[in-house]
Amino acid sequence: MRHIAAIALAVALAIAIACSPQPILEQNLVPPARLAGTLQPVAGWMMRMVEGRTVSGERRPGSNPAERVPHMTRGQAVYYSRGSVVLVEVTDSVTDSGILAGLVASLTSGDKGKSGGGQSQSMTIGSTPGVESWNASTTEGQITLLVAKRFVVSITGRGMNDVSVLRDFASKLDTTKLAALRTWRGV
Repeated sequence: MRHIAAIALAVALAIAIACSPQPILEQNLVPPARLAGTLQPVAGWMMRMVEGRTVSGERRPGSNPAERVPHMTRGQAVYYSRGSVVLVEVTDSVTDSGILAGLVASLTSGDKGKSGGGQSQSMTIGSTPGVESWNASTTEGQITLLVAKRFVVSITGRGMNDVSVLRDFASKLDTTKLAALRTWRGV
């Protein structure tokens, strides 16, 4: 029954995005530097490689073959501490309803699962829904959050004793600041 509800919610979100009265234009993507600016230092961790980038999608009809429509924008930072590494990525996926629909289905399923020697389950950080996975044998894990039905936050780490380190990173995210960018309409 949960699977049917998850699929229905995912389809409804995809339809709502596709049928939006205002076209979702590439200029509505939050600039990568602004997304990177939402990432903050974390006590006890060295923050490096803070950057933003645009991920290209399809080519515009009749345009230069090298010119592609921006598909997503992403801000990211890498954190280091005593042999552990954490990568935090914030992605504006407003122009890709497929990514959002798939993530919504994962978030709403509530399932616990095993894959590749690890475990995954739905979870929340505050009121933000997410999915976490942890593989104890490789000491690797990931938390994926959906903020304001628009931003996908991925927190991936390795070299830790358990997933609580990733949960701590997730709890330190300023989701209010990120959610405020939801109404971005470009310049």
